[in-house]
Amino acid sequence: MLLTGFTLQAEPIFNIFELGVKSAERSLYVAVGRNNITQSVLKDKATLGMYLVQEKTNPNKTYMFEVYANQKGYQEHLKSEQYKEFLKQSPLFLTDHKKKIEVVPEYMGDKKFRQTKSIRVNYVIVGVKNGFNDAFRKVVLEEMQQSIKKEKGVYAIYAATAKDNPNKWYFFEIYKDDAAYQRHRETPHFKKYLAETADMLENKGFVDIQGIELLNKGNLNYVKSDFGGKMTQQIKITMGQQSLHATLEDNSATRALIAKMPFTVRMQNLYGRELVHRLGARALPIGKLRHDACKVGDLIYWPPQGSLVILYKQNGEIFERQQLGHIEQDVSTLGRIKDIEVTFSVEP
Repeated sequence: MLLTGFTLQAEPIFNIFELGVKSAERSLYVAVGRNNITQSVLKDKATLGMYLVQEKTNPNKTYMFEVYANQKGYQEHLKSEQYKEFLKQSPLFLTDHKKKIEVVPEYMGDKKFRQTKSIRVNYVIVGVKNGFNDAFRKVVLEEMQQSIKKEKGVYAIYAATAKDNPNKWYFFEIYKDDAAYQRHRETPHFKKYLAETADMLENKGFVDIQGIELLNKGNLNYVKSDFGGKMTQQIKITMGQQSLHATLEDNSATRALIAKMPFTVRMQNLYGRELVHRLGARALPIGKLRHDACKVGDLIYWPPQGSLVILYKQNGEIFERQQLGHIEQDVSTLGRIKDIEVTFSVEP
């Protein structure tokens, strides 16, 4: 999980609601909905974004997209006065059409922005062919991260999969205006995404929408970490008088690494950001590789040179690697170390 601007202790909550509105009560709906959104985003620490939109051809069919830091934050929102007021008045303006789409967030990326009349919002639903979901995920995650990082006119991209069907993807996107969206479509990373996923898609649906009330805190950049298993095994990393403690994921590479422990290797300080020891090609079995930005403290295996790496500094580079685990302690002092003997052992 990568996050800039907020410290998440768990997977964020991404809600998609489909709501029907009574024609005669649209003004009341918008007023109460706007109050719920502004009060929640501006006052509630864990409410990261709320977006109310409507279909252009059927303005009585609306959608609410919500982002919360965690489940606790969402539950706190449900207890808030502004939400209680929304619930209290909802029978006045909502029809019987109320639907919550259960999803799992895959990528949440946004910037702080100000809503204008020219702002553009997209809602896209994609079905991926069986057997292609992992490949699609890899390509689309890279494209979305590049878009948020490189394009000023891309304000938000949220991607999620259906809880009961991981091959069904939901995308909600916000752009400065139509021109920013068209520029986005001409970027090398978007064209690469289109070319590489063309044969992976079963279907694609575009819901033509416009924004009613769009508000967020900004600076969110979350990537779901599901390339390896849950963090389980604790190991000790000793260098001189210093000891670090890492938690390993459960995957084929970490199981092979644990089987070698205890072992001592000489690690080099390279590139001003990492300690490296080359175990050799095919030294560890490879499972699903990650292709996103690393975090400071990551313990990784880089297959091309069979490198065991402790990352103590990060420059935002994105590259493919096997994730092994993570060190929670401060590792910035490793930058002062030159070549050193390092012992890896299983915690008792």
